[in-house]
Amino acid sequence: MEILLVGVVLGCFMAFFGAGAGSLTVPLAVHLLNMTYSEASIAGLSVVLISGAVNTLVVTRRGEIDFRAALPFLVLSIPAAIIVGYLMRNASNTLTAILLSILLFTSSASLFRRSKSEIPSASWKGWIGAALAGSAAGALGVGAGFVVIPALRLISKLKMSVAVGTSSFVLAINALSALAGKRVMPPSHTLFLGLAAGLGVLLAARFTQRINPLLRQRALAAFLFIFAVVTLTDVLN
Repeated sequence: MEILLVGVVLGCFMAFFGAGAGSLTVPLAVHLLNMTYSEASIAGLSVVLISGAVNTLVVTRRGEIDFRAALPFLVLSIPAAIIVGYLMRNASNTLTAILLSILLFTSSASLFRRSKSEIPSASWKGWIGAALAGSAAGALGVGAGFVVIPALRLISKLKMSVAVGTSSFVLAINALSALAGKRVMPPSHTLFLGLAAGLGVLLAARFTQRINPLLRQRALAAFLFIFAVVTLTDVLN
């Protein structure tokens, strides 16, 4: 029952706050489901894969996705996810927690700074973002949506709503690639967590358009900061 509740909550978060909310999977799995950070990274990939696939179907029906724009991004992110996933497959819990806390702090700061009217400029930053997103999936089991969305805009000049929708597809492919790099089949309970998250996406999808995008962005930044502090506290203790 706990897995079902946590999964549905995660799915709702991803529907309301966008792809970046997938980064909350690992700390929530550690503190609410008593997983190790290594186990939680696999759970995170399962959640990102399944909920990302479900959300891809949702945004496709809305016309808020551009599959062709995702292809050049995936050229860099897929190899990065596979290679880093392979290199980090035996990483210690301490190292995983440290890297995760850094990622959460960085993503929180990025979301607080970013304006929804931000205009893409240098496309080379987008290519770096593609590699970073794949690396984050491989190393930590998170999607790094805060990197994916602006990187997609930089590379393909997408408007914000389409970039957000396309990011779900990109994150799902990155998660699948990272699992391939780690050479693991997710345990049944992590797959159930992912399915529950997919259900959460479907339940919350109809309500997402009613909340101000900037408010959602700031709320996600606050959640990421809180869990960054919690994760860092785990390391220090």
